[in-house]
Amino acid sequence: MKRAKISIIGSRNVGAQAAFIAAIKGLGDIVLIDVKDGIAKGKALDLLPATPLLNSSVHIVGSADYQHTYFPNLFTSS
Repeated sequence: MKRAKISIIGSRNVGAQAAFIAAIKGLGDIVLIDVKDGIAKGKALDLLPATPLLNSSVHIVGSADYQHTYFPNLFTSS
């Protein structure tokens, strides 16, 4: 079965919590996006060590660039 791909725009409190719940449930691979550079990467690094403890094999990455989302063609930069 193909793994779902989840993009979460905004990785502060609500976005990070949504990513954590998605990881707990094993819903799919997760990309956290935040406009402030470093926030999404930090949240992803905070969540990543917990995945083996949760018996989850999801991949979590963070970025400030919308091109790293699972639907990059929806965003344009001007």
